[in-house]
Amino acid sequence: MGIIVAVLTIRLDPQIAPRSKSLSIPLLLMALPILDTTIAVGSRILRGISPFEGGRDHLSHRLIRIGVSRELTAIILWSAAGVFGSLAVAIYHWPSTLGYPLMVSGAVAWIGLLIFFARIPSQDA
Repeated sequence: MGIIVAVLTIRLDPQIAPRSKSLSIPLLLMALPILDTTIAVGSRILRGISPFEGGRDHLSHRLIRIGVSRELTAIILWSAAGVFGSLAVAIYHWPSTLGYPLMVSGAVAWIGLLIFFARIPSQDA
Protein backbone atom coordinates (compact mmCIF):
# COMPACT_ATOMS: atom_id res chain seq x y z
CA MET A 1 0.00 0.00 0.00
CA GLY A 2 2.86 2.37 0.80
CA ILE A 3 4.36 1.91 -2.65
CA ILE A 4 1.03 2.69 -4.32
CA VAL A 5 0.59 5.87 -2.27
CA ALA A 6 4.17 6.96 -3.00
CA VAL A 7 3.81 6.34 -6.73
CA LEU A 8 0.48 8.18 -6.91
CA THR A 9 1.98 11.11 -5.02
CA ILE A 10 4.72 11.36 -7.64
CA ARG A 11 2.70 10.41 -10.75
CA LEU A 12 -0.28 12.70 -10.29
CA ASP A 13 0.96 15.97 -11.67
CA PRO A 14 -1.36 18.37 -9.90
CA GLN A 15 -1.11 21.34 -12.24
CA ILE A 16 -4.70 22.28 -11.56
CA ALA A 17 -6.01 25.64 -10.54
CA PRO A 18 -6.53 27.00 -7.97
CA ARG A 19 -3.42 26.07 -6.03
CA SER A 20 -5.41 24.87 -2.99
CA LYS A 21 -6.85 22.00 -5.01
CA SER A 22 -3.41 21.19 -6.36
CA LEU A 23 -1.96 21.02 -2.84
CA SER A 24 -4.80 18.89 -1.50
CA ILE A 25 -3.93 15.94 -3.76
CA PRO A 26 -0.65 14.89 -2.08
CA LEU A 27 -2.13 15.66 1.35
CA LEU A 28 -5.07 13.34 0.68
CA LEU A 29 -2.77 10.63 -0.69
CA MET A 30 -0.68 10.82 2.48
CA ALA A 31 -3.64 11.39 4.86
CA LEU A 32 -3.37 8.08 6.71
CA PRO A 33 0.42 8.13 7.23
CA ILE A 34 0.13 11.75 8.40
CA LEU A 35 -2.69 10.77 10.77
CA ASP A 36 -0.69 7.83 12.14
CA THR A 37 2.36 10.00 12.73
CA THR A 38 0.28 12.76 14.32
CA ILE A 39 -1.41 10.33 16.72
CA ALA A 40 1.79 8.46 17.67
CA VAL A 41 3.99 11.52 18.13
CA GLY A 42 1.28 13.50 19.94
CA SER A 43 0.61 10.59 22.27
CA ARG A 44 4.29 10.18 23.11
CA ILE A 45 4.82 13.88 23.74
CA LEU A 46 1.76 14.02 26.03
CA ARG A 47 3.12 11.04 28.00
CA GLY A 48 6.57 12.60 28.28
CA ILE A 49 8.21 10.02 26.02
CA SER A 50 10.56 10.83 23.17
CA PRO A 51 8.68 10.84 19.85
CA PHE A 52 11.64 8.97 18.36
CA GLU A 53 11.15 6.01 20.68
CA GLY A 54 9.13 3.06 19.38
CA GLY A 55 5.81 2.17 20.89
CA ARG A 56 2.44 0.51 20.52
CA ASP A 57 0.47 3.69 19.96
CA HIS A 58 -0.02 3.61 16.20
CA LEU A 59 -3.46 3.41 14.57
CA SER A 60 -3.27 -0.36 14.12
CA HIS A 61 -2.34 -0.90 17.77
CA ARG A 62 -5.21 1.28 18.91
CA LEU A 63 -7.76 -0.61 16.80
CA ILE A 64 -6.50 -3.93 18.14
CA ARG A 65 -6.60 -2.49 21.69
CA ILE A 66 -10.35 -1.83 21.38
CA GLY A 67 -10.98 -5.40 20.25
CA VAL A 68 -10.76 -5.26 16.46
CA SER A 69 -9.08 -8.34 14.97
CA ARG A 70 -5.77 -8.01 13.14
CA GLU A 71 -7.40 -8.92 9.84
CA LEU A 72 -10.20 -6.38 10.23
CA THR A 73 -7.69 -3.75 11.39
CA ALA A 74 -5.76 -4.19 8.14
CA ILE A 75 -8.95 -4.00 6.09
CA ILE A 76 -10.11 -0.86 7.93
CA LEU A 77 -6.80 0.96 7.44
CA TRP A 78 -6.45 -0.13 3.80
CA SER A 79 -10.02 1.00 3.15
CA ALA A 80 -9.40 4.39 4.77
CA ALA A 81 -6.27 4.84 2.64
CA GLY A 82 -8.31 3.83 -0.41
CA VAL A 83 -11.02 6.37 0.37
CA PHE A 84 -8.50 9.20 0.78
CA GLY A 85 -6.72 8.08 -2.39
CA SER A 86 -10.00 8.01 -4.29
CA LEU A 87 -10.78 11.54 -3.12
CA ALA A 88 -7.37 12.69 -4.41
CA VAL A 89 -7.89 11.04 -7.80
CA ALA A 90 -11.41 12.51 -8.05
CA ILE A 91 -10.07 16.01 -7.31
CA TYR A 92 -7.41 15.45 -9.95
CA HIS A 93 -9.98 14.45 -12.58
CA TRP A 94 -12.79 16.86 -11.67
CA PRO A 95 -11.17 19.90 -10.03
CA SER A 96 -13.70 22.44 -11.29
CA THR A 97 -16.88 20.56 -10.39
CA LEU A 98 -16.11 18.47 -7.31
CA GLY A 99 -12.83 19.94 -6.07
CA TYR A 100 -13.94 21.97 -3.07
CA PRO A 101 -16.66 19.60 -1.80
CA LEU A 102 -14.22 16.69 -1.94
CA MET A 103 -11.50 18.70 -0.19
CA VAL A 104 -13.91 19.58 2.61
CA SER A 105 -15.10 15.97 2.84
CA GLY A 106 -11.52 14.73 3.13
CA ALA A 107 -10.66 17.31 5.79
CA VAL A 108 -13.77 16.51 7.84
CA ALA A 109 -13.08 12.76 7.58
CA TRP A 110 -9.44 13.26 8.63
CA ILE A 111 -10.41 15.38 11.65
CA GLY A 112 -13.07 12.85 12.60
CA LEU A 113 -10.51 10.04 12.48
CA LEU A 114 -8.06 12.15 14.49
CA ILE A 115 -10.66 12.61 17.23
CA PHE A 116 -11.65 8.93 17.12
CA PHE A 117 -8.09 7.60 17.41
CA ALA A 118 -7.05 10.21 19.99
CA ARG A 119 -9.80 8.95 22.31
CA ILE A 120 -8.44 5.38 22.26
CA PRO A 121 -5.85 4.91 25.03
CA SER A 122 -2.27 4.94 23.80
CA GLN A 123 -1.30 2.00 25.98
CA ASP A 124 -2.96 -0.96 27.66
CA ALA A 125 -4.72 0.03 30.84
